[in-house]
Amino acid sequence: MNKLLTILVIMLAATILISCETEKTVDPDYRDFFVKYYGDAGNQQGVDLVISNDGSILLLGNTDKNNEHRFFVTKIDTAGNILRHRTYGEGSSIIETAVDIEQTSDGNFIIAIQRTATTGNRDTKLLVISPDLVGQDSVVFNNTVIADNTGDEAVSSVTPYQLNGETGFLVTGSTTLVSTPDDITDPFVYKIDQNLNLDP
Repeated sequence: MNKLLTILVIMLAATILISCETEKTVDPDYRDFFVKYYGDAGNQQGVDLVISNDGSILLLGNTDKNNEHRFFVTKIDTAGNILRHRTYGEGSSIIETAVDIEQTSDGNFIIAIQRTATTGNRDTKLLVISPDLVGQDSVVFNNTVIADNTGDEAVSSVTPYQLNGETGFLVTGSTTLVSTPDDITDPFVYKIDQNLNLDP
């Protein structure tokens, strides 16, 4: 009986060993994943990305180095290789936090930025950059521009539009410049033309 049991165990072990896949026949699972890490000294945060007309990817993020808050754009190819990288912002007493990036109809890119002063007051900034990440134009909107009054804004997004031959941008967020008695903030929408002017 012991001899029969030994033979069965040997046959079972041989069957298991023969049926096992070896290292040569098993493809590593990790090769199909796209995982990349970007960043310099300090703390970075990725917030948005957009795929450009040429197939490259623009990664928008924020950076905090030596207590200077700025934002950056890293342009990468489809394999994740860095093609260009640029950091923007005033630093020092102004905190600029990027929240959204979109491609414009002319092939440039527009970035919505939350601009915070040392007083804590927040304003909306828009920056247009070229495909080479060079700044083309920018504007800061605050509540004095809109209503000749003080208040606080929190920008959420910028959206390019083309409608009936008209092109421009819609910018949305929230503001404390409200007169209703039972709330603190209300949403806002700015309609901006291609030259970053308020559109009537």
